[in-house]
Amino acid sequence: MTRFWQWLDQLGRLGTVRASWHAALGDEFADCQPLLRASDVVFSIEDPEWPGQILELEPQEDGSFLGFSQEIPSHRRPLAFKRGECVRLVPNLKGIAGFLGRKLGFTPADQPKWGQGAVHEIGSFDVKPGDPRPVHLFVPNLNPREASIKAAICDVESSILLLPTRAGFTQDVNTLAAKFAVRIIVLNSARGLEKLSIAPARSKIRGTKKKTVPPMFTPKAGWGWTDLVLSIERDGLRCRIHGDERIQPWDVMDIRLRHGRHPTRILRILGDLGMGKRLTQRRSDVNDRRAISDVRKFLKTYVMPMADDPFHEFKDGWGIKFTVNDRIGRRQVASMEEDEVADSPDEDSPFTYQDDIDPEEIAAFSIRRT
Repeated sequence: MTRFWQWLDQLGRLGTVRASWHAALGDEFADCQPLLRASDVVFSIEDPEWPGQILELEPQEDGSFLGFSQEIPSHRRPLAFKRGECVRLVPNLKGIAGFLGRKLGFTPADQPKWGQGAVHEIGSFDVKPGDPRPVHLFVPNLNPREASIKAAICDVESSILLLPTRAGFTQDVNTLAAKFAVRIIVLNSARGLEKLSIAPARSKIRGTKKKTVPPMFTPKAGWGWTDLVLSIERDGLRCRIHGDERIQPWDVMDIRLRHGRHPTRILRILGDLGMGKRLTQRRSDVNDRRAISDVRKFLKTYVMPMADDPFHEFKDGWGIKFTVNDRIGRRQVASMEEDEVADSPDEDSPFTYQDDIDPEEIAAFSIRRT
């Protein structure tokens, strides 16, 4: 399979004609056919007897083609091609997902779809029950290789990223992958198709011990999440319950407020839910499934460790039991978007929302008004 990954890395999603795949893969072609699918018939083809020369194809009445030289005068007489030789074969994402799932031991997606960029989610790997990690395949596009891989790593935090070859896999890429807890596997390497055994782990700094931050409130008898009011402010999160009010700075809660067009994901989700919206959790999107879990963990860790669930599942999605002061929160979030406020990241943070989120990721959430 080594040659297949090399050609996938070279051709990307565009593929090439069956004749070229056959010539490149040789005796591997039969085994690789499930990883390819027919797309369309091409209008030109490389001369198999004169590499570098292109033949223009003209259809014949019997369905075959004649290839005419582009050169003037012609470098050769017209050459006949069977129709099957002129069909373009492109990567079959479902076939690739199934093959790699069997080899690496992850669950392939039922209907994997090509993404807009260079990374495409093809399945998930269960580190342990209830803790799936998405598996993404990198297929090069027209952008510079190393830059594309770095952009992909930032988009698929805490996941497994499969690279067809080592092209563009530099030390800088490896360092960035460790920062974002992305495990990279090179498919055409000696161990590229071995079974997955461990999940990517966050990079830890030796000799440091994570400090424990106590929650703002200790639950009392009769207290519930419906009694809690949250306000999103510049200096931190202000919480009030039964006349008791506390504020916790953002950096203490492992949240960075970074300069940019969008607030961090925790604030955006709280703000949207505070407006009465619902957040659905589509099974096809790992980020959607983790959103409510992350916010629930945040509230129970830093606000109030109650056994009760701060969220309620309605017919149209998840909604909050507590109250978010929307008037204050929206004004403060808007102010945060305009100012440059940045703190050092905490690589040991147990949460997944530390970095600013891309507009496309926010758009991926299915949110409905009530």
